[in-house]
Amino acid sequence: MKPLSEKSSARPGPRPAVLFLLLTAGIIPACTSGPRQLEEHQAAAAQRWHELAAQPDRPLATMGWVEAVQKMEAGNSKLQQAREAVRAGEEAVRQVPHNYIPELSLNLFAYPTLSTIGEGRLGDTFFFLGSMISLPDPVRYRAEALQARLQFMTAQVDCELLRRDLQVRLFHVFRKSARVARDEAGQNALARLAATSPDSPAAAQARELADQNRATWRTIEPELAELLGDYSKHWRPAPGSGLPDLNYAAHPPPLDGRDRFAALQLTRAALQLLVLDAQRQGLLVAEWPQVSVLLFAPPIYQRSAGRESYLSLGDLRVSGFLSYSTDFRGNRALVRRQSTRRGKLARHELDLALQAAMARLQDGLTLLTELDSRLVRLRVAEATLQQAGAVVEAANLAQQATEIADQVDELNFSFWVLDDPRWQHLP
Repeated sequence: MKPLSEKSSARPGPRPAVLFLLLTAGIIPACTSGPRQLEEHQAAAAQRWHELAAQPDRPLATMGWVEAVQKMEAGNSKLQQAREAVRAGEEAVRQVPHNYIPELSLNLFAYPTLSTIGEGRLGDTFFFLGSMISLPDPVRYRAEALQARLQFMTAQVDCELLRRDLQVRLFHVFRKSARVARDEAGQNALARLAATSPDSPAAAQARELADQNRATWRTIEPELAELLGDYSKHWRPAPGSGLPDLNYAAHPPPLDGRDRFAALQLTRAALQLLVLDAQRQGLLVAEWPQVSVLLFAPPIYQRSAGRESYLSLGDLRVSGFLSYSTDFRGNRALVRRQSTRRGKLARHELDLALQAAMARLQDGLTLLTELDSRLVRLRVAEATLQQAGAVVEAANLAQQATEIADQVDELNFSFWVLDDPRWQHLP
């Protein structure tokens, strides 16, 4: 028996407390990184909020039609997202053949023990190399390529539809601004008439019209800022902006599809039918056998029990397998039947949508012709009353004309969105 004061010559093993501290030193930062990053982002957002609050009052700025369209094309966030979807779809189309390029799999396995960790070593180590090669089945490859192409084309059509919708909204804001300017002229005429009698009906009408104009401006400015993607100023349309001339009452569109009228919307409908066909084809392709080739190698590098070894090319192994599953339970057949029924319903719904769209356009064209005639008569009568000095009566007719003009604009917008040739000549 050794004396108590004698020191042992054996090397002490790693202390469990030290190992625990090492493990917790790596785990705790990983667990707390989320809240810390959240605090950093919150601080950045608060700083940005403080900067916006410290900015001076936004100045009033005007913008013409062409400049507004260009600014909207460059700054609208929804349009930017739609264009990013188009770019992603284009990249997905190019990626389809690359999906069949073989990939190498490198794997490192280590089997440390407490003693090797204490000595700063990983222990027994193995380094493997492998590769899975999927043979491109022609039918499966065609289905994948068709699906990617359809998604890309759908993104293109949706982006163009969104661009048109945004430009129609922008046109609506400009037209609303022009009407406010006309109402302000009528308001000024009423105010001059009522200057000598503040309690007269003309004065009350002038005040009411002024309140309406201020309320309209309060809706125009934020809507225009949203469309432009710029809240740094109080944007207003410039007076006398050269807007596109929309007069489908005088120049009815060819509803039968001539001159590519509604070509974009019909392309969208055709894409929906193609998507249905691609889905059915995808179900059939999924039932085909899957053929793959596996390239496997023993460890490239191996260290075990202090001995090292390296890979020899003669150790490489290539194997292949064919995978196919039966459908005795009828699950795939059930999915095919359900898909067929859904396809028929979707085709019927699409046909109903086309019928409804044509009915709306035909009825809208008839209504547009009637409203346009009424608007012309009201404008003539308004001008006659103004020349005769009947300011109050002229203001009443102007209000009626504004309401009808709003309906005319909405109908013109519904035809403008479908008028493909006109969009090719606009900024």
